[in-house]
Amino acid sequence: MASGRDRTARTGPGSSAIRRTGEFFSPVRSTPAGSRRLLNACGGVVSEHVTGETKDRRLRKLYALLNDPTVRTEVVDSAAGRYGYPPDHVELRLYVGRFAAPQKGHHEAAIREWAAAQSVGAGPIGVFGLDEVVDRVRAVAAHKQYRDNPVLVTMKVLDAAGLLTTSVPDGEV
Repeated sequence: MASGRDRTARTGPGSSAIRRTGEFFSPVRSTPAGSRRLLNACGGVVSEHVTGETKDRRLRKLYALLNDPTVRTEVVDSAAGRYGYPPDHVELRLYVGRFAAPQKGHHEAAIREWAAAQSVGAGPIGVFGLDEVVDRVRAVAAHKQYRDNPVLVTMKVLDAAGLLTTSVPDGEV
């Protein structure tokens, strides 16, 4: 992608995307609809599923892009080759709408610690929660040059009215 704009598609509560510094590639893995229901039913993204430490093969495979070194290396190499970048310029990221057991924070901390210890492409796997994404969108919306973007204008209006929060009701992502 040479547009220079960040573009991603959210495919589930723990969406994965690969990123080259400065621009996003297309999402490389989608979450099957049944898996999405399963993740929503358990209340968020579970650290054992992301890290591959679960004994349940099906749950481990939901995050194979992250927890299977062979898969993630192949994806990074393929994306780098397809878009003409060296693999060390490709970053792997996990966007999380809701971590499991958010009050305790165990899953979020475990996922972030595990991802920081991984080495793929440009470095460790980036983990971005809902608060971080919303904060970034708010920062972008604050710039006047984006006044003609309907999504960012909506964000500005909701924020100014005090109606924009990042809290997610229990059981929803």
